[in-house]
Amino acid sequence: MMLKFIIVLIVNYLIGGIPTGYLFVKKIKNKDIRTQGSGNVGGTNAIRILGFKRGIWVIILDMLKGSAAVLIAMVFLKKDSYLLYLIASYMAVIGHTFTPFLRFKGGKGVATSAGIYFVLAPMASLFALLSFGLVFGLLRVVSMATIVAVVVLDAVLIVKKANISLIIITLLVSALIIYLHKANIKRIIKGEELGFKKKGQ
Repeated sequence: MMLKFIIVLIVNYLIGGIPTGYLFVKKIKNKDIRTQGSGNVGGTNAIRILGFKRGIWVIILDMLKGSAAVLIAMVFLKKDSYLLYLIASYMAVIGHTFTPFLRFKGGKGVATSAGIYFVLAPMASLFALLSFGLVFGLLRVVSMATIVAVVVLDAVLIVKKANISLIIITLLVSALIIYLHKANIKRIIKGEELGFKKKGQ
């Protein structure tokens, strides 16, 4: 079982590590996303550089990386151990955040995490998505909306008394995501955070 677990860990890590934003911007604009916009390789920066219609595919594919990791872990590990199944699923987030293809500097893991939760906890994901939409609609700041959505996701899982392993791992992943937004948080406090303008502005 341990060998199977290790193999799934590696596979999901590599799937998560596929640098979608980097590849899209390189292919379409022939530019390095790490030198454009905010410098982040995730979907938000890809949208800034490529526009919504093309950049949104980065977010969709990053989400699919997370969902694929859950399904792979489900097929090969769930019958053996739910905890190992969860750990293997979240390796996609680690891969996305510390991608081996870009010297271990990747995105912030938000879209990939969302892809995981749409499979593992769809109801909690819906609440998180609604809170994201509400905050983003009001403030037009993705980082702020993301942090609120992460906190809402944690709260819903706790209130609904989800599996304790899922709650603990979710808290750890949430802490990682918020930590990776530390520069954004500083800019929010200073009123310097990059936002998206509404049409017509």
